[in-house]
Amino acid sequence: MIVIVEDQKEIRLLLQDYFESLGKQVQTYASAEDAMDDLQQLQLYDISTIISDYTLPGSNGIDFIQQARAQLKPSLCMLISGHLPDFVPEDIVVMAKPFRPSLLYQTMNVHLEKLAQV
Repeated sequence: MIVIVEDQKEIRLLLQDYFESLGKQVQTYASAEDAMDDLQQLQLYDISTIISDYTLPGSNGIDFIQQARAQLKPSLCMLISGHLPDFVPEDIVVMAKPFRPSLLYQTMNVHLEKLAQV
């Protein structure tokens, strides 16, 4: 399953539709708080990837990823944003907006393949 946290509804729905068209199971949230409230339910799934916007209402994407990672144990964490912070932990893949969903998917797969080889 892919978890997407994005406060911009148009982007959230675009990514959800794109990944679902590829046969991926997707769960989306408009805020980090909404996703955190659902962590217990998400633990029932095999989470391959967390994709989070950096600029979210309340908590930022890095804080969310670090909190969720401990419980969900995703293979890959990605941060997407038009306004990236000065520091991003090296184990989080960063993509600057704007991008095409196909490029996000391609980048995600490249990193998942690398992680599978380790």
